[in-house]
Amino acid sequence: TLPTMITKDGFSVHFTNANLISSLILISAGIYFSVFFYKKNYLGDYLMAVSLFLLGTSNIIMACSLLWTAVWWYANSLYVLSVLVILAFAVYYVTKNISDTVQNKDMIILKSKREKERSVLAYDNLPFPCVYFDKNCSIIDWNSQTTKMLGWKKDEVLGLNFIHLIFQPRISAVFKQAIENFSQ
Repeated sequence: TLPTMITKDGFSVHFTNANLISSLILISAGIYFSVFFYKKNYLGDYLMAVSLFLLGTSNIIMACSLLWTAVWWYANSLYVLSVLVILAFAVYYVTKNISDTVQNKDMIILKSKREKERSVLAYDNLPFPCVYFDKNCSIIDWNSQTTKMLGWKKDEVLGLNFIHLIFQPRISAVFKQAIENFSQ
């Protein structure tokens, strides 16, 4: 069974510790992507670094807040903001690939195969948790670091709603609405 995250008095020690540990991981990954952005000046690295810093900061704030306080709402707004930055990265990446395809179709086919192979390898070996979900927030994939952090195996969560699995029911409605608004 999973440890309780919320008690009648607020957040449990498990919740606080998980948030502090994950914030260190996220901020470390943000530094990693910042270094790559500095070296290669690739917008994707910058957007990823920003979203990781936002997620890490919100986890620290969440760990230090009380349930339903203004600080707690601020931390959750940082979560939503980081998701929007990640979605901006996805839009940028997709549009960049489409324009590259139009410019040079043959070259892109070879490039895509190599990038896909590298992406799959990199995804499986990321030093931080990563989850893919569709527009309905159904989990499509997640890496081994997510399994280590959350405890659920990949085959146990595939197809489940990410929001309901991770976030509290009251927060999930706000998060789902933000995703729906952005995807329209």
